[in-house]
Amino acid sequence: MKYISQPPLLLDVHIHKPLLPARTWMDSLLAFFPGLQVLKGDIRPAIETHEMLYQVTKKHNFLPEAFTTDFRVHWAQHPLRPEFAESTYFLYKATKDPYYLEVGRTVLDNLNRFARVPCGFAAMKDVRTGSHEDRMDSFFLAEMFKYLFLLFAEEEDLTFNVEDYIFTTEAHLLPLSLSTAPHAPSPANATVQAPSLPHLSAYVKSLWSEEELDDSNFDWTCPNTHLLFPDPAFPRNLRDPIRSAVDKSCPRPAIHR
Repeated sequence: MKYISQPPLLLDVHIHKPLLPARTWMDSLLAFFPGLQVLKGDIRPAIETHEMLYQVTKKHNFLPEAFTTDFRVHWAQHPLRPEFAESTYFLYKATKDPYYLEVGRTVLDNLNRFARVPCGFAAMKDVRTGSHEDRMDSFFLAEMFKYLFLLFAEEEDLTFNVEDYIFTTEAHLLPLSLSTAPHAPSPANATVQAPSLPHLSAYVKSLWSEEELDDSNFDWTCPNTHLLFPDPAFPRNLRDPIRSAVDKSCPRPAIHR
């Protein structure tokens, strides 16, 4: 947030000179970041960056693999990456704003309209021409479908309580109960022979004291979004300036038939 974030942009910088931008373009993988911000509770910048990505998506039907700071295509491929759907799901969960259901419907409609082929969904070779590659990566099935399903699912559609889990950035479920799992007690004396490598993890845990593993260490919580945004129009007020900025920088191209 100190060096890379230039709202609503996220620009790579030189590692030893972080005040200098390293590129004049962004890649589509950054679309996971608004979801991460939601998990931390930074809802406002998440809304802003996500809206920028959504406007780029609407301009080009998909997020290009890379796009410039004026939102034009830099690398034209789109391998059906799920990161934008991931962040859309997290923003909807946090805000319950139906706007993000509309975003999800746009993603779904574009997949069916531009990427669907007789035997599945084909990666886009060029978002400008609509040409395909003969491939469908496993992350499309493992992540994209999962997040779109969860975005639109009702509570009774799920066979478990999704609130008991957190997703990795590869959409794997980790139970929150792991954060409070019992740990081995402290050793009786300080002179313990170093263990072999396979037992190193258990050995390190055994050196932690009860004080260091106090339950208060796990009491971190995100701000309540109902308190952050009591006015339903507030998220819209964050999105509107970004929408107009993208419109001015990158006029929508003609649709290729």
